[in-house]
Amino acid sequence: MRETMGIEGVGLPGAQQYHWAKYWLTAREERWRNNVRSVVPVPDGVSTEQLIEALRRLIAAHETLRTVYPRGVRTVLPGDEPRVEIRDVTSEPDISWAPGHFDELLRTPFDLETEPQARFSLAVADGKPRWLFFVFHHIAIDTFGVLAFQRHLAGVLDGSTPAARQPADGAFPAAGERANDKVLDYLRGIAGRFPASAVPLAVGSPRQPEIRQATLDSGSGEEIRRMARRFAVPESAVVLGFYAAAMCRVTGNRRNVIRASSANRFRPEEVDHVGCVAQTLPILLTPPLDASVPQLLGYAKRALTPLYRFGRYDYFRAREQMLRARFSAGVDTDAMLAFNYVDRSAERRSFREIAEQEALITGPEGKVVFTPLEVDTTDRFGLFVRRSADRFTLTVRWDATLLGAEFVEDFLIGLHDLIFRAAAQPGLFVNDLLAAAPLPTLPTAGEWITRDGCRISLDDTAALLADCPAVTSCRVADEAGRLTGYVTGAVDPFTLRSYMAARLHEWPAVVVPDHFVVQGADVGDGRSGPPFPAADPPAKALEAALAAVAPDAGWSGASSYVGAGGPLASIGAVIDVLRGNGFTGLRYADLFGLTPPAELVERLGDA
Repeated sequence: MRETMGIEGVGLPGAQQYHWAKYWLTAREERWRNNVRSVVPVPDGVSTEQLIEALRRLIAAHETLRTVYPRGVRTVLPGDEPRVEIRDVTSEPDISWAPGHFDELLRTPFDLETEPQARFSLAVADGKPRWLFFVFHHIAIDTFGVLAFQRHLAGVLDGSTPAARQPADGAFPAAGERANDKVLDYLRGIAGRFPASAVPLAVGSPRQPEIRQATLDSGSGEEIRRMARRFAVPESAVVLGFYAAAMCRVTGNRRNVIRASSANRFRPEEVDHVGCVAQTLPILLTPPLDASVPQLLGYAKRALTPLYRFGRYDYFRAREQMLRARFSAGVDTDAMLAFNYVDRSAERRSFREIAEQEALITGPEGKVVFTPLEVDTTDRFGLFVRRSADRFTLTVRWDATLLGAEFVEDFLIGLHDLIFRAAAQPGLFVNDLLAAAPLPTLPTAGEWITRDGCRISLDDTAALLADCPAVTSCRVADEAGRLTGYVTGAVDPFTLRSYMAARLHEWPAVVVPDHFVVQGADVGDGRSGPPFPAADPPAKALEAALAAVAPDAGWSGASSYVGAGGPLASIGAVIDVLRGNGFTGLRYADLFGLTPPAELVERLGDA
């Protein structure tokens, strides 16, 4: 199959655009990491035949469960037959087989263009169904959609609710032009004030992220409820406020950008939708650490406003804007802390009941439990809060190549302690509470500077600069607030900026220098490059392909594809034009990022 995107999923909702693009940006052997899995116990008295019939009714009702995406076009298949694997576990002495079986299901990738994005496995013992495992691709269903699917399945099995029909795109129209423009304006403001780092740690060399998660059962959460009632803020704002304050203490950064779920998923008309409509938005937080608890929580409540103000948006246009901001500002606009709050208290199930449903690996209450997390995630550190009928749980997902398990355990215990102290003494200032809480701090070895309240590693900035092609030696100096890269080698500043900006995600505490000095000559900031050589056939082919697909972009080779205004939604069409003219070297990922034009030409090759 050719790796081109055709019309790029333009007709998909913004959330599905994101997962469609991620599919094509990910190596085939790693695509399973964007699968979503869950498991439910089968109620007593339900037979295998009844369960399969319930699945049949749900698949018929929810078009997203039988949708494929050939060349980015949503296509709903006829039929309702579920793909159910039956596994007899009668001879198994316990459920120790379950995690391995679950992993096997998770690691089986979907083909978005040819097969529906749902598969099931039913564990049967002594002829009776016991557990139903299911795996979806994220493009078909988000986390909230999984919960909705579980509710629908329970309702069909006990006869309390019918399988109401839901179209593949839901009953929710795509974001209009005005809505998109408002979100883009908001993101433009955020991008202009982006912190230099999210988890400022010097790594010395890039590493492949290893995502793990740690969960702390925080008890009944009465302290969170009490503060929410007392200060008239959402429970999510209570946790967000203390999370933001704690991260200032832990990282040494005064400002943080946190990626949080847009509240479009919490509206009554959407909460029961089985599908993928949830999107995230960055929120900028500079929590008032010298203020009182009620002032901090009021600030957190206001910080959550954008999540309610903005619903869905065009992912491709938003991504273009953030990529351009990354190149211009020299800051990783993908580097954020994560935050998610899920309220499942309305389900009236205990923590243990939900824990048994969630992957069968949650572990005992009252302690921090560590598990590997083999899913695709952008963020190096995030807090996920879940409220059930009788418990709050705090979960940290983090990159274990950056931070050890002991650090994360200390953070969870320290955050829990901070919230308890604040509930007991809400008149204290936040700084005093932070000083008393047993929170860890990040290591600070090496040479660092602080810019706009954020820490930057000079050592790692120099290491990334030294890794740029054709650089033979370099150093980085902070000169009166301007970061300058001194370089020897046959290289131009545009290539230096492009290369560094494209790789910022590998270096959590690095920015692109404001200025470059090459071979002793002041060569500027590198924000624009030389035009294409007029006689270079591959270069002219690139220019002509873009002009044919997006004539308003005006690409001359002086910037990356996106930097020149090339739309992400047209990459597949550009590649199709190139291949039609005999140039077959480019793939989707080459144009999606900040690859310099000279490197694109080299990859494209001769016709």
